[in-house]
Amino acid sequence: LITSEFYFFPKNTDGTGGASTINCRVWDDNGAGGIPSTAFTPSVSLAISALDITGTGNIVTFSPPINPASGGFYVGFDGLVYNGTTGTFDTVAILTNADGESAPVTAWEQWSDNSWHSFNDGTSATWQLDLSLCIAVVMCSPTTDVPYIINPTNEVIVYPNPANNILYVNTNSKKEGTITIKLLNVMGQLVSTKTIANSTGGTFDIDLSNVSAGVYFVNVSTPEKTVTKRFVVDK
Repeated sequence: LITSEFYFFPKNTDGTGGASTINCRVWDDNGAGGIPSTAFTPSVSLAISALDITGTGNIVTFSPPINPASGGFYVGFDGLVYNGTTGTFDTVAILTNADGESAPVTAWEQWSDNSWHSFNDGTSATWQLDLSLCIAVVMCSPTTDVPYIINPTNEVIVYPNPANNILYVNTNSKKEGTITIKLLNVMGQLVSTKTIANSTGGTFDIDLSNVSAGVYFVNVSTPEKTVTKRFVVDK
């Protein structure tokens, strides 16, 4: 079951000539050759002007969760409107990994004639890029409440936010090594530390059962980078 999605945007412009929202969706892979086809319901709308562009991420939650019965699926958003005559138009930029870091035919876009095209179909009509968009998927088994996260890039994801008794930290690294996760309060004081040796990443749980309600920071160090994310404990 797909319960939530994370989107990471570095730029947003709510123009005067288009829509004011984007629609976050899941599509099946039942199109010819496994391309995106029918959009599942429900979808979730986000106001373009309110999108987080600081790196914290934008999370959407599907209620009820989406069950892609065929197994394969695509995640993304639509709703941007281009009007070539008036207005300043909407702009939403989404983070990606570098060209060549993902398998070909990973990222797709839908053109104005409703046809789907990969970012690199071997012709000059497309972007000619092999990459993944920074959209992470939170899934749960129908028989358990423990989430697992599909993260196509090396972006650090903290979930849920606000958190209660458990915080999940997801990260990927191209290099194997030690991953250190530190929980800090607003004064910068160390609350707890978790160290994972010889790892290239994954989803790690942080016990918050003895942590009081308030604002905290989680500092994640991997062999490639160090990232700090803000989150809230709500009890």
